[in-house]
Amino acid sequence: MMIVVVKTVMMMIVVVKTVMMMIMMMMVDHDGDDGDGDDDDDNNDNDDNGNDHHNNDDNDDDM
Repeated sequence: MMIVVVKTVMMMIVVVKTVMMMIMMMMVDHDGDDGDGDDDDDNNDNDDNGNDHHNNDDNDDDM
């Protein structure tokens, strides 16, 4: 009976470690995004085709 408990606990530890590793991998940025709204790392918010992702006109009414 004790062996079964120990094996179960070991399996749970392995599962928790695997999930933690997956979360850590997902937190790492793989797509070269620098947080400016596009998918490149040139630090302006135009995407690769030059389109601005932020709507900067003052008379928009999408409140």
